[in-house]
Amino acid sequence: MFWMECGKMNMIKPQNLKNVGYTNLYIKNLEQSVTEDTLWEMFSPFGNITSLVVLRDFNGNSKGFGFVNFEKPEEAKNAEHSLHQTQLGSKVLYVARAQNKLEREIELQEERKQIQQHQGLNNVYVKHINEDVDEDRLKNYFEQYGEVISVKIMRNKKGTSRGFGFVCFSNPLEAEQAIRYLNGKY
Repeated sequence: MFWMECGKMNMIKPQNLKNVGYTNLYIKNLEQSVTEDTLWEMFSPFGNITSLVVLRDFNGNSKGFGFVNFEKPEEAKNAEHSLHQTQLGSKVLYVARAQNKLEREIELQEERKQIQQHQGLNNVYVKHINEDVDEDRLKNYFEQYGEVISVKIMRNKKGTSRGFGFVCFSNPLEAEQAIRYLNGKY
């Protein structure tokens, strides 16, 4: 994303994208019955709407989301803050700044990175867990190697331990240390 200032072209850094004034809102969790008129009635008290659309498939059925574009950034922000998480029919609306493809990709990459951090290299598979060991006991045992974020012992439908589980550490070094000291010891 780029912006012009005094004839110079400057790149907006991804971390600053949320601070840029915006007028376009993305609305999701719309029921099939929600029309453009419904959204107009709901959003028009916040300012001048320059465009509004509920996205539809080739049969004319709502896809469950839409966009509302305001004339001024403060109007969009007020609508977002007031209408996000509000009930419309049987659903709770999600209202947020509309993002372009680059912004969505950057955000998704960051989310994937966080998930990998917590579930990938930080997650230790533990097998041969005795039936009498619960999550608290397993967590206490592994805390000597670092900060334990979560512990999960896999159980069958009756709630009996299946003999294996996972311990998630706050960073990969702690997980590696636990593996190094405990692998094959018990």
